Amino acid sequence: MHFLKRLLLEPPGQKLVLQGNAAFALGVLRAGYHSADGYPGTPSTEVLDALREVPEMIKAEWSVNEAVAVGVALGHAIAGRDALVTMKVPGLFQGADVVASAASSKAATGALVLYVATDNAPSSSQYLVDARHFLSSLHVPVLEPRNHQEMHEFPRLAADLSREFSVPVVILASSVLCHAEGIVVPREQRIVEPRPSHAHQGHVLLPSDALNAFRNAVQNRTPRIAQWVESSSLHQETPGSEDFGIVATGEAALIVQEALVSLERRPALLTLGITNPLPESVIRDFAQRHGSVVLFEDGERFVEGKLRQMGLAVSGKEQYPTVTNWTPDLVARILSERMGIEAIKTNSVITSQGPRRPPSICPGCPYKAVGMAIRSLKRRKLLDLVFGDIGCSTLLHHQDALDVNLCMGASESMRQGYVLSNPASASRVISMIGDSSECHSGMDATRNAVHRRIPGVKVILDNRAIAMTGAQSSPTSRDPETGATRFDLAASLEAEGARALKVDAYDETAVESALAEALRTAGEGAFTTLVLQGSCIEASDRRQKSSTLLEVDTDLCVECGSCDICQGIAFVPGSAPRFTDLCTRCGEGAELCVSACPVAAISVSPRKTESVRARIPAIEPSSLVDSRSDGDFPDALRVAICGVGGQGNLFLGKVLAQVLRTTPYIERNMVKGEVHGMAQKGGTVCSTFACGDVHSPVFAAGSVDFLVVMERGEVLRPEFLRLLKPDGTILLNDHAILPDRLDPSLYPDLATIKEVVAGHPTLVVRASEIAPRNANAVLLGLLSLQAPFDLVGIDAWLKALERLSPTDAIRQGNLYGFAMGRQKASELATARPQPFQSVKN
Repeated sequence: MHFLKRLLLEPPGQKLVLQGNAAFALGVLRAGYHSADGYPGTPSTEVLDALREVPEMIKAEWSVNEAVAVGVALGHAIAGRDALVTMKVPGLFQGADVVASAASSKAATGALVLYVATDNAPSSSQYLVDARHFLSSLHVPVLEPRNHQEMHEFPRLAADLSREFSVPVVILASSVLCHAEGIVVPREQRIVEPRPSHAHQGHVLLPSDALNAFRNAVQNRTPRIAQWVESSSLHQETPGSEDFGIVATGEAALIVQEALVSLERRPALLTLGITNPLPESVIRDFAQRHGSVVLFEDGERFVEGKLRQMGLAVSGKEQYPTVTNWTPDLVARILSERMGIEAIKTNSVITSQGPRRPPSICPGCPYKAVGMAIRSLKRRKLLDLVFGDIGCSTLLHHQDALDVNLCMGASESMRQGYVLSNPASASRVISMIGDSSECHSGMDATRNAVHRRIPGVKVILDNRAIAMTGAQSSPTSRDPETGATRFDLAASLEAEGARALKVDAYDETAVESALAEALRTAGEGAFTTLVLQGSCIEASDRRQKSSTLLEVDTDLCVECGSCDICQGIAFVPGSAPRFTDLCTRCGEGAELCVSACPVAAISVSPRKTESVRARIPAIEPSSLVDSRSDGDFPDALRVAICGVGGQGNLFLGKVLAQVLRTTPYIERNMVKGEVHGMAQKGGTVCSTFACGDVHSPVFAAGSVDFLVVMERGEVLRPEFLRLLKPDGTILLNDHAILPDRLDPSLYPDLATIKEVVAGHPTLVVRASEIAPRNANAVLLGLLSLQAPFDLVGIDAWLKALERLSPTDAIRQGNLYGFAMGRQKASELATARPQPFQSVKN
């Protein structure tokens, strides 16, 4: 998110289309915060990523875990500064002791604001817990943003609230808002002068102090805040014409409004931007005026419980609910069942399914070799069980290289308990953890193994980054200036009394040998930590490999399938393997496919010709005919983009947002949604974009005008096809990316797809052959000539591509792909795609 400095130059009052986390970060700076701390946790990560760009304006940095981050932020607040701390819900509970204690402390004179991102889907969390129950017991205010504008404004409101009532304030943001984009009008900049510190007066939380703090919170502070809430902007009522009313909290309000548009109904709607304490008088008055009231809230029945305590008979979730986050279809179903409203009509039943596509580690990931070694040891009956941890290594479960997983830091402690119960298993089980997780909370268990003399093997995957969340810096990361690491992980392990062995993570033979030897010594009572070193792909410097390429000698190849180890290489029985556009050349390490080949058919060779990207012809705007024509834009326009993580689906949606902001839609509404988390790592992803009379980036069934499909098999996902309008158009890239170890015979062919999508106008193109690294731009070019996108001038498309392309080479590749897509679209005999119409490459 390297654009915060540019956003700060935007004048207040100008409409921008921003990701929720970007809007929040900009709001923090405009509100005058002095510091920000946190630990990366999707979906909150981008906030601190952005704030670290402007050290001249705010002290912002990552801490080793959430408990430390909250303590650091509280220290800033004790010094009289306004402080922010970021995390997701599991991080809140990791730091719960500090958070709960801070709620009772009188030491802070500056604001203390916790930004806690929820993940109720979930897409990147290991459990679903409604944090409001815990936060309510601390008697702290809990704000829930209802839209992107509030994502921007709540940092200011929360800081003022925290200082006014001397209380930590929690902003509980939905993952939908965190990662979706929407229209934001920036606030003006303000400067907040630090307050005098009272730390010297001695604020110590002894049991008697805790009791006094509890009494003050219950009898004094909370009633004062509740009175303030009643007259605040944190509740808003929209009148309606139905005989019932709806109460919706936080982001669920957007989902409800999207459902009501599809249902074409207008009940009275009361939305709440705060859930603790509630504006009880406002809610009671609304319920009395509207009789039947339906409540929609994410998470569990928290607000519903509060309203029932007030004596209000609202219609909420079922007694044992499993719906933790709402969709327009679920809202419509509830209103249909309880209020007799006609349900949303969907496409006919879809019988065919796309191939199961579990998320996987990235092509070229340094974790690949250890997964291969573990499977080999299991086949050799030398290893029975692998206790895993949270992070990218969790995805090794889908490669049969991880068996048990709980939470951050728990892999080694689980192994110890298992070994203590089964001493003979010490030489047959291992624990596995990433370097950032080891620094976060895993070292406690390392010390425990040394202290209690528990034999065994602990594998630490040192990829020098907090990889799952975007390769943020950790103690093991390289210093950007010196290239060295400030913290020596292996030395720290040895200092704790553990035996630490460093192994090249890309040397599968060495990894397997070291594992086997460590297991053997575990049987003799030794405890060994193996530190497997290899940089995360996102943190690797791959420029050193630009002068070479991977080649397959078809004369030597025996088509055995040994190289079928990642999505960077495609192996189809009966033909030689080929490298796909997902290949990352194993970062800075030796290519595993080369060592995996038993006949040396794959080799690294000097690049004999210039790169494909370098050979892309220059594209000038004058060569692309401007197709602008007279006509009106429809009231609403919705596009869903689906494919496989790594294909550039998110980029396509970002371009649409930039392009359509030049149209009258910017005066109405514009939203864009994204899938983040584990699904990005080779799994199924879907981005959404909508403008006009729209509310939510989560769409109702039968509402989408265009379904853009980046990978052939993904078009068969029922959850995607159901989104299409009956006459909705499909743009399909005829490109197959087989999931890891899928039998090719189970992958759908084009004939099957044609049968399933029959009736929908469909345009099929082999975009990945036209522009292997820029297939998304090819599909974007196709889309740009479909009505109503053809009403947008060519300059808007080109400026968006140039603005969002990080380098000149990528920019030229995107422009080339876009131009080729428009060329293919212009070759169509009709202005609108027909059922299953293919474009020749």
